[in-house]
Amino acid sequence: MVPAPYDFWMYGNALVCFVEILRDLVLGGRLPNMILYGWTLFISLFSFYFGYWFFDRYRNVIVDVL
Repeated sequence: MVPAPYDFWMYGNALVCFVEILRDLVLGGRLPNMILYGWTLFISLFSFYFGYWFFDRYRNVIVDVL
């Protein structure tokens, strides 16, 4: 669906990786690509720790706004 030169940019979206893994498991009946699995794990952990750091750092500002 996506042209080959833009295929790399598509994997910057975290949901694309989850969809690819589920498609391999459910529709293909095979284990997911381990590189894709590792990339998904990295994006997930990075997002979690960045969000934790951000909200911990700006906790007082966010509470004042809400």
